[in-house]
Amino acid sequence: MKMFVSDLDGTLLNGFHSLDSRILKSIDLALNNNDRFVVATGRTYQESAIMLDLQERPIFFINNNGALITNSQGKILFEQQIPSEIIEDLLTQFPELAFDFITKDENYINVTKEQYMGSFHSVTGIRRFIAKNLGKKVINQFLAARKFDQTNETILAQSIIKVNCRMTDPQLTTKFNDYLAQLPMIENHPFAPGVYELTYKGVSKGNAVEKLRQQWQIDTEKVYVFGDGGNDIDMLAKYQNSYATRNGSEEAKAAANYTIGYNWNYAVPREIEKIIRRSSLSE
Repeated sequence: MKMFVSDLDGTLLNGFHSLDSRILKSIDLALNNNDRFVVATGRTYQESAIMLDLQERPIFFINNNGALITNSQGKILFEQQIPSEIIEDLLTQFPELAFDFITKDENYINVTKEQYMGSFHSVTGIRRFIAKNLGKKVINQFLAARKFDQTNETILAQSIIKVNCRMTDPQLTTKFNDYLAQLPMIENHPFAPGVYELTYKGVSKGNAVEKLRQQWQIDTEKVYVFGDGGNDIDMLAKYQNSYATRNGSEEAKAAANYTIGYNWNYAVPREIEKIIRRSSLSE
C-alpha cells in the first residue's frame, strides 16, 4: 500500500483552483490500486471536501495546515485548537487587521466583506493574477464560506483551530512579527509572503502526514507528497518521495527531492499515474 498526499491550490488543482475529470481519474486510479489518498491543505474541510465534492471518495483530509484531520465524511481523527486567550489577545492588539478565525465548520471574519477583500492586495505575482481571474463560481464559494463582521464575543465563543491574515504595511508587519516572536506556542506556516497562517505549536502538514502514516503502518519510502508553497515545506522535507510543482516557490522546490511540471498542466496527476505504473511493473 502506498500513501499519496497532495496540497490543493498550485499543486493538485487546475489553473482555475478546481477539480476536473483529469484530476479525478488519477485519484481514482490510486484508490482502485488500494492506495491511500490524502488531501493536505491550508483550506478548511468545507472548502476542500464539500466545495470540491470529494465526499463520495474514501479519501482523507489534512485541513488547516494540519490542525484538523478527518475522513471524507468529516469524522475528526485529530484536532488542535488555539487557546482562547491567544485569540483574545490578537483581537485586542491588532483590531485593525482582517483575520480569518477558523473552526472545523466555519470561518469567522472580524471585519466587513469590503475590508476583508482589501487585505488581498498583499498577494503578489502569479497568485494575484490567478486570484483576479478566478471564475465567479469559485469566488462566490470562497466568500459564502465566510461569516463577516463578527463581534469579538462571537469569535471568542468558538473553538478556533487556525488564524489567517494578510498585510502590506511594513510597520504593521514588523509589529506583528515581533508579536509572534513572543509566542513560542504558535506556529506560522504561510503559503506565500505577506500571508500569515497561525496554528498551535507542533501543528503542520508534515506532522499530520506522519500521524496517518504511523496509524496505517505504511513504510516511509511508500509515502509520496506533493506541494508548492511555504506551508508544504516541512512535509516536502520530511519524506524522500517529495515533489514540488514547477510553479511552486523556490523554498518549496529546494525542500523537495524532485521538481515536476506545472499544476495547470496536470503535473501531479501525471506523476501519480507514473508512480503507480512503475510499482505495478516491479511487483
